[in-house]
Amino acid sequence: MAAANESQGLKIAVAAFVSLTVILAVTSYFLYSSYDKANEQLKKAQADLQAKGNEAATALKDWQDLRDRAGYKTLTDPQAVKDEIAKDHKKAVDKLRDLGTRVDAMVKAAQDKGASAQELADLRQQVAQLVDRFAGDLNPTFATSVDTLVDLASNQAQLTSQFAVDNMAVRSDLETTDTINQGKLGEAEKSADQARAEQQAEVTKHEQDREALVTRVDQLQTLNSQQSADIAALKTKMQQEEEDFQKQLTDLTNQLKYLRNQLAKTETVLDVRDGYVTFVDYTRNEVRTDLTRGMGAKPQLRFTIFDRLAPGLPTDKPKGSIELIQVTDRDSVARIINLANPSNPIREGDQVYSPAWSPNQPQRFALIGKLDMNRDGRDDHADVIRLIQAAGGAIDYDLPPAGAGKESGQITGQTRWYVIDERQPLRGPGVTRGSQEPEDQVAEFNAKRTAAIAKCEQLGIPPMPLERLLPSLGYTFGMAIPGRIDAFNRSASEAITSPRGRSAPLPPPPNR
Repeated sequence: MAAANESQGLKIAVAAFVSLTVILAVTSYFLYSSYDKANEQLKKAQADLQAKGNEAATALKDWQDLRDRAGYKTLTDPQAVKDEIAKDHKKAVDKLRDLGTRVDAMVKAAQDKGASAQELADLRQQVAQLVDRFAGDLNPTFATSVDTLVDLASNQAQLTSQFAVDNMAVRSDLETTDTINQGKLGEAEKSADQARAEQQAEVTKHEQDREALVTRVDQLQTLNSQQSADIAALKTKMQQEEEDFQKQLTDLTNQLKYLRNQLAKTETVLDVRDGYVTFVDYTRNEVRTDLTRGMGAKPQLRFTIFDRLAPGLPTDKPKGSIELIQVTDRDSVARIINLANPSNPIREGDQVYSPAWSPNQPQRFALIGKLDMNRDGRDDHADVIRLIQAAGGAIDYDLPPAGAGKESGQITGQTRWYVIDERQPLRGPGVTRGSQEPEDQVAEFNAKRTAAIAKCEQLGIPPMPLERLLPSLGYTFGMAIPGRIDAFNRSASEAITSPRGRSAPLPPPPNR
């Protein structure tokens, strides 16, 4: 049993061994078959991998070449290269935009200075378009960028050429203008040289004249200094002599004024005769005198007649007065105006006298203050002036009383007399026109009167009281004053002045 069991076990073992061997053989077969297939696949895969590796190496080498040629050799990361390309693209866009702005400015400046070619404007527009195209490319490629840059460079070359053409044209115009200007400048320089030469000659002449004048001025200054010293010495001497002379003159003037005042108040001998009566004709009421035209006598002059034995003129008792009616070169004829005393008529040889006239020269008077001829309290300045002028005299100075007129003329050394009237009126209230004037006018008149008398005394002019002047002028109370209106015939005046009648009435005649 045991053996049978052992044979059974062996059989099982052998069967198991055979089964396992078959299985191993089959498995080995399949394993070797799979291995060969896998080995072939491995070789193929290795061959593919090697091919891919070669392609990757070639691609890497090509990428590295492109990177190096693009200028990014130091960058190894592709993303970094992309970022750098984007950055450079933006930088290029900014530069191109700045280039466009500068091109616009250059073209505008050229056009402002005279460049007028239409090509400049067209090229300027093309630059703007190319810059916009380059900047507007959102996914730029190397080819498109290069193409745009080439177009931009071409456009810039054309713009530069156009600028050169315009510049040549401008230069040609400038050369032509410069040639013309050079010609004109040459003429101007020639004229300027000529003017400069003339100016230099004139300056040289003026310099010579100036040197001569400076020399002359030096001489004159030396002479002037010498003369100044002489003048100073002479002034000192003259001042001393003038002081001595003034002192002597003051003493003599005071003495002369004193003597003249005394003689004027006490004596009757004041003047000399002007002529003689040579013939008397009472039938014609005329006389002849030795006054002639050569002596300055003229018709209408009035004279006073004094006795031939009168010791001095004028005396207080004249014989009468005459008025010249005809004057010749040999003698003169006068009519008798009045006789003071018919029992003492005018005779041949009597003296002809006028205080206002002298041969060859009129007597000159200064009238100061109120002059009351008829002592009625009223000023008679106008009548006194008429009497003096009728006698051939002249008025140098006239000072009417306050309210009667304005001061006129001036007192000079040629003034012969100053006439005053210190008499009181015989009738009336004794009030003059000036006394009713404002106090300031009266005070002003008194100051002027005092100054005028002082000046007359300083010049040695003697006084002539009115009561002594009137008889010497031939005045008698009630006589007609020459030039004064005594009557007025209105109808006769109107018939003469307005023969066809007058529409407006005439003003009344003046009251005297």
